[in-house]
Amino acid sequence: MSAKLKILLSMIALSTITILSTSLLNWSDFQTSSTLNSKQQLQYKSQLISDALSQKISRYFDILLLTSEQIDIEAKSKINIASTVDLITKAMRTAGVVNVYVSLEDGTSYSAKTNGLIPGFNARSKQREWYLRAMNGEEKIITRPFSSSTGDTVMALAQPIYRDNQVVGVIALNLLINDISAYTTQLTSENQVFVSRNDGFILSAKDRSLIGKIFLQRYLS
Repeated sequence: MSAKLKILLSMIALSTITILSTSLLNWSDFQTSSTLNSKQQLQYKSQLISDALSQKISRYFDILLLTSEQIDIEAKSKINIASTVDLITKAMRTAGVVNVYVSLEDGTSYSAKTNGLIPGFNARSKQREWYLRAMNGEEKIITRPFSSSTGDTVMALAQPIYRDNQVVGVIALNLLINDISAYTTQLTSENQVFVSRNDGFILSAKDRSLIGKIFLQRYLS
């Protein structure tokens, strides 16, 4: 092999190595860019879903607050039952939830679903989380998910009722966990997003069997 041919082959080999190295670097950059774009898109979609859910929850609280201001109620558990039931029934229909109810200082409770007094139920004696927190003046309460008397898994959203700057009762609604999941599904065609509370309780997932489980327990067990 002549010296000239050796030099030519060496140049070709060097050029090939350079092109290959450049191609690998470009592919690596492309993969990194694609990964970053995917992460950014996921973060963007997650933020949009989070914002949409926050707005929906805020609407529920707006309905509770507006309804509470119209209820004919006074201190020491004095209330106009007929007008109150009418108001909470309208609130239930407007919000599209399974129930809206009012509890007085003594724990006596009235709901839209029972069209009046809830028989055999006293929020005070049963120490309901939403009732205790609201009677202590906490606002915009969202409880841990629990099984309602109908067997549905729900979260209660509750708001204290004020008269003359004093808490005289509580207004609350029950929101089905399945309704949250269905709403989330409408927001994303891929449905690859988990929605969970701060405590890890899964509210929405593509695999519906995961709903109601604790996120960390599910993936660390």
